[in-house]
Amino acid sequence: MKSEISFMRSIVAAVTLITLILTPWVNSDSLIIPKIIILFFIGMFFLPQVLLNFRHYLSNMWLKIIFFLALLFLIQMIIAIVLSSAPFEQQLYGRTGRGLGFITFFSLIVILLATSLFTNINQIRLILFGAIFSTILTSIYAICQNFGLDIFEWNTRTNGIIGTLGNPNFQSSIAAFALVPSIFYLKSHKKRNLFISFLFGSILLVVIYFSQSTQGYISVMLAIFIYLILIIYYKSKSLFKVLSALFFSVFVCIILGMVNQGPLADFLYKYSVKSRAEMWRTAIASANDNPFFGVGLDSFVDWSRFYTSASDAEGVNEFIDSAHNYFLDLATFGGYPLAVIYFLIVILTLASFLTIFRKNEFNKEIASLFCMWTVLQAQSLISPINIVLITWSFLICGAVIGVASKGGIQGLRQEGFQFRKSDFSRPFSILLASFSLMITYPYFNVDRMQLDSLNTRNANLAIKSAKAFPESVVRYQRIGLELLNSGLLDQSLDVARSAVEFNPRAISGWALILANERAPLTEKIKAQTEILRLDPFNDEIRDLKLTAP
Repeated sequence: MKSEISFMRSIVAAVTLITLILTPWVNSDSLIIPKIIILFFIGMFFLPQVLLNFRHYLSNMWLKIIFFLALLFLIQMIIAIVLSSAPFEQQLYGRTGRGLGFITFFSLIVILLATSLFTNINQIRLILFGAIFSTILTSIYAICQNFGLDIFEWNTRTNGIIGTLGNPNFQSSIAAFALVPSIFYLKSHKKRNLFISFLFGSILLVVIYFSQSTQGYISVMLAIFIYLILIIYYKSKSLFKVLSALFFSVFVCIILGMVNQGPLADFLYKYSVKSRAEMWRTAIASANDNPFFGVGLDSFVDWSRFYTSASDAEGVNEFIDSAHNYFLDLATFGGYPLAVIYFLIVILTLASFLTIFRKNEFNKEIASLFCMWTVLQAQSLISPINIVLITWSFLICGAVIGVASKGGIQGLRQEGFQFRKSDFSRPFSILLASFSLMITYPYFNVDRMQLDSLNTRNANLAIKSAKAFPESVVRYQRIGLELLNSGLLDQSLDVARSAVEFNPRAISGWALILANERAPLTEKIKAQTEILRLDPFNDEIRDLKLTAP
């Protein structure tokens, strides 16, 4: 029992650190790389524990289902990697700025399986307090950013409220995610916590206001309504039915408003909604053309212009590196099977919550957890996959499935499974965790080299970092463009050629060649042809008249 508590403390502490860590003084991609390193470390560390207690997954219906879904998810990812033409490094580590490669999803699966084994009532409280603690700290940092008190200079196109998640929408979502436990759970936990509850709730609401994100307000209303309706469910089934019907009506109005229809259109419709619709259509076209295995992990961006329709190319036509929907992103990464498996994990989690609600009395920990999970699922329908948010989602999924597997609330107060002692697996855990650092060190180091080269204006170091393992389309683009703008045309052309050799489906490398005066005419013509092949409706490139320099 003590080992279970220790395991969950370690996992929650790791996810809390993933939420908060940033390394802008060391890394260029400083909001992604350190999070991936910690995530992979904790995943590899707990892998032996999952394997050692394998028999428990076969002894319980809930655990058996989640185990086989997790196994299918991993198999589908491996098949997608093997069959895809996308660069191996890109699929292993993920694309710069996203980090949605194999090691990320592998680690999430391990966390899902580990938490489904180790969870009890005390660990539910650990999850709640970990979420509150990390969210309050990142929210305070976001408030400081709003008032210009940030000690780091971020290169961002947003309003600057990025916290430790990198985007105002993500920051508002995690604030809404922690609002219910911050207000209702802390308040009801101890009477003297009334002031803390008010303070924390105010901080989170202020961050949502500063973020200027509509989805933050919607998530807040959703979370509070879900919590209240759960209370009503246990007090009055008839009132619960009425409010459920009302909720469904409001939900429909919200959906209509987001597509510029219905009474809430003036409040909810934003230009970004039209852009998202274009992204969804492009992602669906990509998935329909690659239905079984996708185009490769975190590689949708390489195909997005190819699958953009003629009408969408004349619309918002925003740069697409994500479908802005978890299910569609996964469908493009690994085909519809990967998206369906993820959908089944979500459904299994929902079924676990409903089973607990039906068989047990009202429990503020489980109710708060359900509100947090609901906010994450709502956010997943309209946003890119964010490492912090999806990590919390997998953690909660595993926890509630673990609760259901032990018989609900009452079962949580019992010892549950008799786990094998961890002493045997500890050396393997340490060995695998050390191996994870070996795998992620090149990823960390090459990004550090890129930052050093840009800070020192060292062209040779920049070129070295561009070509070093693991190569990155984004790094090639940034360094090639810096060299081009600095007048180092030969060096920029060299980087551009390496970029198209690394990933010929990335438009940025061909664009660098096309823009370089030193490129031979034949090479420019080839670059123009390749760009039009990858981006068929790019009239600007089509109308470009090429002549010898």
